[in-house]
Parts: sequence; C-alpha cells; structure tokens
Amino acid sequence: PPRLPFPDAPDHRPKPSSLPSAASRMTQVSLRRVAADSRRRAGSTCRRMLPFLFLLHLGLLLHLASRFRRPATVPPAMPRSDLPETVVGRPPPLTKAPPEPSLRAFLRPNESFSILEYPSVTWSAACSGSPGGVLPSLLPTDDPPCDRDPYLPWIHDLFPAPDGAGGSAVYIVAQNRRRCDTGPGNVEEMRAREPQLALFQSVSLRREGKKFVLTDVDGADEDARHTRFLCRFHGPRGESVVVPSRFPVPYEYVHYRKKFQHVFFEEAGKADRDNIWLSTLVFSCPAPAGFDFGEELYLDLIPIRLPARPRSYNVSRRTGRGDGRNTMGESDMWDPVAEHGRWTVDPRDPGLARWENLPVCGVHGPSEDEAAPRPDAARPFELTACTWAAASYQNRGQDDPLSAWSDGRRRLREWISLHLLVGFEHLYVYDNSRGAVNVPPDEGKGGQLTLKDVAEEFPSSRVTYIDWPAKVCNNNRNFDKNPAERSSQYAAEADCRWRYGRYTEWMGSFDVDEYIFPTNKKFKNMKEVLRDLDAMQAGTTPLEAVTFKSSRAMARVEFMEPFYNRWSCNHQVEYPCLAPRADPPYLQTFNCNSHQSWEKKQSEPRSFLRASKQIYRPAAVLARFVHYSVVKTRMVQTFHKNANRPWPRDWFLNPFGTETVASERFHAALLHTKDTKPKYTLNRARACGRIKSGPGECAVGFPWPGNMAKEEEGAEERPGNEEGFAYNCLGHPRLEEEWIPKLGEVMRGMEERRGGTREGSEGGRGRRLREMVPSSVLQNFTA
Repeated sequence: PPRLPFPDAPDHRPKPSSLPSAASRMTQVSLRRVAADSRRRAGSTCRRMLPFLFLLHLGLLLHLASRFRRPATVPPAMPRSDLPETVVGRPPPLTKAPPEPSLRAFLRPNESFSILEYPSVTWSAACSGSPGGVLPSLLPTDDPPCDRDPYLPWIHDLFPAPDGAGGSAVYIVAQNRRRCDTGPGNVEEMRAREPQLALFQSVSLRREGKKFVLTDVDGADEDARHTRFLCRFHGPRGESVVVPSRFPVPYEYVHYRKKFQHVFFEEAGKADRDNIWLSTLVFSCPAPAGFDFGEELYLDLIPIRLPARPRSYNVSRRTGRGDGRNTMGESDMWDPVAEHGRWTVDPRDPGLARWENLPVCGVHGPSEDEAAPRPDAARPFELTACTWAAASYQNRGQDDPLSAWSDGRRRLREWISLHLLVGFEHLYVYDNSRGAVNVPPDEGKGGQLTLKDVAEEFPSSRVTYIDWPAKVCNNNRNFDKNPAERSSQYAAEADCRWRYGRYTEWMGSFDVDEYIFPTNKKFKNMKEVLRDLDAMQAGTTPLEAVTFKSSRAMARVEFMEPFYNRWSCNHQVEYPCLAPRADPPYLQTFNCNSHQSWEKKQSEPRSFLRASKQIYRPAAVLARFVHYSVVKTRMVQTFHKNANRPWPRDWFLNPFGTETVASERFHAALLHTKDTKPKYTLNRARACGRIKSGPGECAVGFPWPGNMAKEEEGAEERPGNEEGFAYNCLGHPRLEEEWIPKLGEVMRGMEERRGGTREGSEGGRGRRLREMVPSSVLQNFTA
C-alpha cells in the first residue's frame, strides 16, 4: 500500500484479511509473472537503445562545444542588454515607438567588456541645424573611448563624399592618440597605446559566408586586400550591409618608402615624432549601392584587433618583384597565417569591440550660387582657404588663464575681410573656442564667446562655419620633454582637405594672424599669382604646391600705446610697456618685417621654411602637416605604374619641379602678425638700442625711413632715431598703398551694419586688460 503522508496519521484504509483465498493467491502470482515479463522486455529494449543514446549525447556535447569555441582574438558572444524580453512564440506587446538609436562604444580592454553610452549623439541631433550636420561638436573627443580600448579610432569627424571613382564613401578623420604623450616619462602610456599605430597598418581578408578570414594579399578579396575595419551600414529598422574599409592614404606603404631603414614605430619612451604622416588617420567606408545619404543612416566600425607590427609590412602587390624585404633588410615580409593562424571575425557577433550608431549626415557641397563663378570647370572654386581659430586661446606652453589671448573675434573678422579682398572665393572657419585650453568663460556675457556670429556676418556662399570643440591633447612647447601635439588643429586641417578640397583647384590653410596678399602690382589677386606661377612651371609636371616664407613681424611703435598692470608692467619705469592700439587693423600695425629677414629670404633658399605656409592642389596632396605637404599622389604610385623601369623606394620622395617658393618681390607675401605680450617690450631700451646692450630680441618695430635699409657692416652703432632706438624693419609698400585702405573701407561698412560698435573700441588699455585677465580680477584693478 502507498505510504501515508504523515507517519502518525490514522489509517482508514480497509484491512486485508489475514488468510487470502485461493483465487486471490492465483491472481497475485499472475500479476508477479506479468511484472517480471515487463521488466525483462524493458531491460532488453534499454540494452538495444544504449548505442543510440550514446551517440545522441555525444552529438549534443559537440554542438555545445562548437557554440562556445572562438578564435583567441575574437571575444565570446555577449548578450544584448538592449533587446526586450519576449515569450517564445508570442508576439511582443504593442508599445510606443522605439527610441532613436544613439552612439555607443563597445570596449574590450584586457578581455573585459563594457559599453559607453552617448545618448545625446543621435542622427537627428547630428544631422540638423547646418549644412553637412554638426557631428564634430557632439563626438566624445576629449574623453575618448580609445583611452580604455586603444583599438578604437579617436574619431573627430565623419562625412559622406564622392570617392573619385564614380561612387560614394563615408570618410572618417581620426587622430593618433599615442602621439599625445611621448618621451621618457610616458613609457607606460606609449606602450598601452600601441594599438593606435596598428590602425594605420593594413590587413588582408577574404569572405567565408558571413565571416571574414585573415589571409595574405594574393588570397584576399579584391576590396579587402588593404583594409583595417569592417564597416556596417544600417538604417533605423535594422537592415544592414558590411563592407571592408579602405585607405585613401596608404600609410604603411608611404612609411615604407620614406623610412625603409627604420621600424614603423619606436619602442615606448623613444621619440618617433618626426613621422608626422602618422599623426592623422583618414580612412573610408565605401557606400553600398542603394543607400541614400539623405535618409537616416548609421555606421558601425569594427576594428581588426591585430597587434601593431614594428618591422614587417603588408605592402605586397605595391612594391613589385624582387623587393620582399622588411625594414631591417630581412627577406620575409609579414606572413599573417604564420603569425596568427586561422583568424576569423564574424561581424554579427554582439561581443565585438566597435563604434556603433555613428550618424551619417548628407553630403555638403557648394550650392548653385557658389558654383556660378566656374560653371564649366571641373571644380566650382579656384582658390579657397581653411583656418582653425578660437575667440580665446593660449600659445604653446601656457596654462595660466591670465596668459590667454581674447582677440580671436576681431582677428577673424579682419582675416576673412582681407582674404576675400585678395581673391579667395570661399573660406572655411573651424571654431575651436569651446575647446580652448584652460581659457576662462567670458563672465560678463553669460558664457564663453565663440566665432559663430562673426562668421555669420559674411554670406554663407563665401564663408562656412564649423563648430570644432575638440581640445588640443598636448599644448606644451615643441622642445619640451613631452613635446606638443596640437591634435585638434591637425584633424581640422585634414578634415577641411578631405571634406572640401574636392571642390577647389587650390587650397590654403592659415592661422588668423597670417595674411597672404599679392605684392607685385601686375597681379590683381592671388588667383592671378597662382596662374602665373603655374605657367612658369618647367616641363610637363604640373605645379602641386607653392610655399610662402614667413618671419614674425613686429608691431610698429607709432601704432602702440603705454600699457600698465600691477604684475609685470608697473608705471614706475622710464619706458613703460607697450601694446597695440585698438583702432588700426592688425595688418597695418604689424606691417614691419625685420630687414635681415628680407635679405635672408632672398639669398638663402632654405631659410624660414619652418614657419612657412603653402597653397596646394588638393588633387595632388593627400596629407598635410601644418607647414608641409607630407604625402603626394606621386609617392603612392606602385610598381605596376612604373613597370618599365626599376622600382626605387625613394623615387617620388621629393619630386623635382612640383613645388616652388614664391618671391615676395615678384609675386606675393605672407605676413605673420603674431602679437607679443606687453611685458616683453619693457626691455626695449637695451634690446632695441643703437648699441645693443641687453639680452633678448627687440619686440618693437622701428621702420627704416623711406622703407630703405642702409645698415653698414662693421659699424659700431646701428642707424636709429633721435630717441636712441635702432631702425630694424621694413614694410610692404603695396599694403600701405592699396590693401590697407580697401580693408579699412570694408571694416567700416561692417561696423555700420553692426550698429556702430567695434570689437575692442573702448580703447587700447581697456581692450588689452580685458584680453589678458578675467573680469573678476579687473574689478579689483580698474580703481
């Protein structure tokens, strides 16, 4: 009988008789026989099924093992935390529309896993408000995810544009985070950031179904021979296409040609900062057919997580036959299979490190009004320029708020006006005001001033404004143990070249204290200067870049006034500090170059090139670094384009005849009007005297009479004025006669349109004080 549920419960079941009948005994015997037969048959069936059960369990174990087996470099799958939980077989309940996708960064440092959310970076926020969108102002450039996972690119901007081959692509502009902190004191940082250099090196992939497999160049797919990222385009409804990225600048190949006797990068703690072509990373994602850049579109970037190669190069099919050496002269190039075996990546794996939901805005090109001057030309513009500027800023090596300059708005207004006068057809202003280093906000106007309203004083057909708040990652001096890396400036210049360079024949990149203008009266504007220089080009090689030498100009003493403060310029001195007045334009105040610099520029071909600037052809120059065109199209030509002659590595390092230096006497000049702190004018009695008696250079300009230098060699005294100051500079005559009067007319007209107010019109002393110190300090001093 069955057990009772509780041992002490009363038993109400009927009691069987103590002496069963004969019939009941036979029934029990029959039941026992039936039970024995059933057990015997069941045992026989189980013994027959044992092999089948063994195979079933073995197959199940192998299936589970295959699901959890992954290559060493690919992280295990992680559950999607953002997917709603639903009952299997039952449709999800009706809810409101899902939220708009926002930017996310998936990180895998040291095999851990984390997700960074950026809810304010959405497609509607990034792609509205201005032509081309405002994505650079929203990206997390100051606290980037690459500080936690260095395989993610440090993105500053991305935009769609024609790829030059009849299609379109999304171009990504990023910076090399490893260059931000270098030198002996940053060994650990440099070692941790080595993957940032790996992103400049290409790998080769081939498709196997939905996966990508690492291979050599010969075994790779045509569009994946030299790639580094998997680009996943997708819309808001989940449809997606995956394509390999491309390098418009083959950085590894360029480095191989420039410095084939050196490794790709130095060990941590050693300076490889002269590899300036590895500062900015530009790559593209080819747009799949059928995607419309005018609609809501997103991009995911999945980096190929392979370590940096300091010695071996993936440059096959570029160098030609018989040139299979690496940087150390060894015969073996990079062998991906030997180093990594069968390495695969599945872009569907949700546990991969990646950028997700990067908004892709529409193409921003010239409007119909802008293209009117050159309707039949291949490019709408003949001459344009870019500038990276801020309302307030600091020079290299300055981190004290009291040392900040706040004249950026006035300088930009004057810079735009002058360059439109001398023939530039369009100007692009990258405003770094919100990223200026340690600059205090303007307390009197409720927030830090920007350059937006200044740029909007000009027609949008002539000036394009880009909010660019990315901070400079290292503002030290160049000779510091941890030298400067002005990352924001370098990225802005590359962004301007790749975003807008395709629409112009010539392009320049200048600071707002640099003015370029024709000096020879036979040229009405800078376009005529460039046409003349191009016509002078020898042979069939086209001119690719024009260099304009520069030396720092000095403020002319007649346009300066006394300046006082309690820190470094007190009033109890015979010669007080001087500061430029507020009323004359900077162009006039600083029209005073050292006469020695005039002579050196003409007599020494290599002089003053370190501070020079260029106007270049974007179609011929692929990468620039402030003063230099570091990568040209001729440098990236491969063996196949030179098959009729040997392939020397350095054949196109410096192509003869593709660059020229403009003559200040016969063509044009670049005037550098960088200001000087008033405290550096305090020693002018010794530094600027006719007999120099003190240390330092003279920071005040004393023009030669008649603009003619007559200094005699070997004379004990230098010619000078009655006050004992030596003449030391010469001006540009055409500036005084033509360009400064024209600039004055333009500036007065703009002042009238603003209601009669002038930037800094309260007087030189007040203006300079407000430029140098916060208003809270001024309140204690003005009394």
